[in-house]
Amino acid sequence: MRNFTFQIYLRVAIIVLVSILLSYLWFNSRLIVTKGVLVLLLVYLSFDLVNYLKKANRRVMDLFEAIRYADFTRNYTTRYLGGSPEYDFLVQEVIDSYRKNRSEKEELVRYLETIVQHLSVGLVVFGHDGHIETVNTATKRLLNVIVLRNIKDLQAGTPALVEALETASSGDTGLLRLTLGGEERTLAYAVTEFIRKDQKLKLVSLKDIQSELQNQEFDAWRNLTRVLTHEIVNSITPIHSLSGSLKGLIESEWENDHRLTDETYSDLLDSLSVMERRSESLMELIDAYRRFSRLPKPDFKVVPVQTVLNNVMSLYRTEAADKGIPMVMRVEPETLEMTADPQLIEFVLINLTKNAIQAMEGVAEPRLELIGQYDKSQRVIIQVSDTGKGIIPEAIDKIFVPFFSTKQGGSGIGLSLSRQIMLQHRGILRVESEPGVKTVFTLRF
Repeated sequence: MRNFTFQIYLRVAIIVLVSILLSYLWFNSRLIVTKGVLVLLLVYLSFDLVNYLKKANRRVMDLFEAIRYADFTRNYTTRYLGGSPEYDFLVQEVIDSYRKNRSEKEELVRYLETIVQHLSVGLVVFGHDGHIETVNTATKRLLNVIVLRNIKDLQAGTPALVEALETASSGDTGLLRLTLGGEERTLAYAVTEFIRKDQKLKLVSLKDIQSELQNQEFDAWRNLTRVLTHEIVNSITPIHSLSGSLKGLIESEWENDHRLTDETYSDLLDSLSVMERRSESLMELIDAYRRFSRLPKPDFKVVPVQTVLNNVMSLYRTEAADKGIPMVMRVEPETLEMTADPQLIEFVLINLTKNAIQAMEGVAEPRLELIGQYDKSQRVIIQVSDTGKGIIPEAIDKIFVPFFSTKQGGSGIGLSLSRQIMLQHRGILRVESEPGVKTVFTLRF
């Protein structure tokens, strides 16, 4: 700044000297031309001083504007105005500091945006007019939308969700049963309100807890099954053992001593045989329940869908042909792959295929299809479709409940195990049925 001050003093001194010289000549000389030249010189020096100050002021204002709008794309040196290197260094330090702060702020924003977009929980921020400020990928995937600009855009598909979010206040939480993409979902939501730039905004988190609910339900059934099978085994084992021992003892005694009548002997043997057979049947049923409560963990591999479906087709092709049931397999694209435990998924498909074949007995135009493809959200799905008797609406919500069966003599375990296997794959097993027309089981990975 010393050079800048010197430049000001120098210009003022020259103006003062020219003014003194002009005053002297004005009263003591007749040199008109010289007087005119000095007047012009004085005017020039005055304008030069004013312009110099304006330039300096403009550079300072430019610097403040740059700081205000964080625009540091230009050079702010003042050396040509007489500024010192120390002053330029200080200005450059200020600029560098603002640049660093702005860069760190932008990095933090990008960092937070990346985290928000990669969260598995849906997040959406909107104002009182419904205009959405922020929405992450998980929300779009959950609500099956591509673009979401206003919360009211969801009114057509999920009016209950829109009503809940618009009326909710800070700290509110709740559960909603919705149909999304043709599937029943249970959404948990939580609302937080905050103010940004004098605008009140709502931050809403959304999470699909359908799988968690089904897992908890399955765990409850599994724990109950473990307790029941333990108690039943403790009771049936001695009954089975005693019935066999008594049967052998009576047969032995009958050979040595005929104190029993033929009718009594026959009745005793028949009764003991029934007890033995029923206890054996109960033991087999308990073994099935034990399998239900001891499902192995999946061994995940990348497997071609076509290979898995071919294995299932080879198992039931002959049986289906004998019963006059056409079997069709379709995989699009043929290279379709999934990450799964092939043995567990084959168990699910075998169970569904067997049920489909049984459901089409006596049907006029049976048809069984195994289909592998992508759904609208580019997730791999496998469908088992049949034209059998179907499932009545009263039973369709119960068929995945353990030990519930619509078939005579069915254990009600197969579909429960199948759904649990899909839950272990972080997938979904659902069913759509129109009795007498078509039933489709869908495995979504």
